[in-house]
Amino acid sequence: MKAFQRCVSTAFALGLIGAAVAAGAGCAETEPDDESADQDVTAKKPLALTDAERREVVTQKATCPFVSTAIAIKKVFVFGKKSDPYAIISGKPGDIASVANAGGGDLGLGFEVVARGNHHKSPVTGKEAPAGMFSLHFPGSLGAHPAHSFILMGDPKRTDSGRIDATNLGRLIEPKSRGGRAESVGGKLVVRRSELGAFVADNVACDDASVTLARRPFEVVGLLGRDIFEFKRSEARLVAAKLDGSLGNAELTDMLEKLLRIAVGNSLVASAAEMGLLATFLEGSEDAVRSSIDPGLAVSDIEGIYAGTKGADGTYDPLTKHFPRNWERQPKTIQAFMKNTVAILAAAATHEVFNESPIPTHSHGSCPNMR
Repeated sequence: MKAFQRCVSTAFALGLIGAAVAAGAGCAETEPDDESADQDVTAKKPLALTDAERREVVTQKATCPFVSTAIAIKKVFVFGKKSDPYAIISGKPGDIASVANAGGGDLGLGFEVVARGNHHKSPVTGKEAPAGMFSLHFPGSLGAHPAHSFILMGDPKRTDSGRIDATNLGRLIEPKSRGGRAESVGGKLVVRRSELGAFVADNVACDDASVTLARRPFEVVGLLGRDIFEFKRSEARLVAAKLDGSLGNAELTDMLEKLLRIAVGNSLVASAAEMGLLATFLEGSEDAVRSSIDPGLAVSDIEGIYAGTKGADGTYDPLTKHFPRNWERQPKTIQAFMKNTVAILAAAATHEVFNESPIPTHSHGSCPNMR
């Protein structure tokens, strides 16, 4: 059981926000009435946020699409101060783990690990989060890594840099004919899992702050054992087949530890894991396209979890963010997360953008707005 818990924890520590790449947040002067780590803030009532205040938390601070959506729909409660908010990790009403575990599965364990590991301290005050809680200041945290999607966060080193960037979202959900990654399948507009990999590759290639192991980021020998010598499409299919089977705890733990070590120094791995979580959360939607080879996520679901619904003025209202209709009935598991991450990683690592000479930079025409 301990080995299983360790492998689950390691898997999601890689996946939710990415590897723990230090973002270098400075400590600001604290206010005398701040909550301290030894106070039981969870015993207090959640903040009674106005719509405007909730929008600020959802947009500028909690820039993870899953956490921000959970706050927008009031499934996760906000505590602390409006300028320095916190949320409960697990075990009490309004906690984040319950959202991840809705429908069954073990994804909530991963949220617990990442919340404690990457968001245990406020990047604004430099203070530890109250016991059992995590900071909702994601930009500037340990989990904010280079080459993220640039949809919800600008500079990962700057606190409150969150915003909804419709242009960057369009790079993912617009049809391919209009510069996006979506295609029509059976009358549904979807983004294939392989296209999530292409999206990641573009972001990593464009971000000067990205850290990779080599010009071709996956010249890694023995990623999952001696039977894999290069991380290419055929080997990735082998990995996926392994994940479909019954791996022993020791083998799975060893695999995850290797992935995590690579992710610490490789933005491609961290960003692929971020998209792997997206795929895991949305693949069970009634609007998704099922496929054992290359499943498709509904554009409506991606748009809903990242941005919500556009109003009459053509802008997104973050309080309209939502999960798929059946999200509370579909199980989400660590094994599915690993399978999706491996597939996205393979698509990203072998993408043609890394064969270009020179590799594109932020001035490249297809690169995102990173501010």
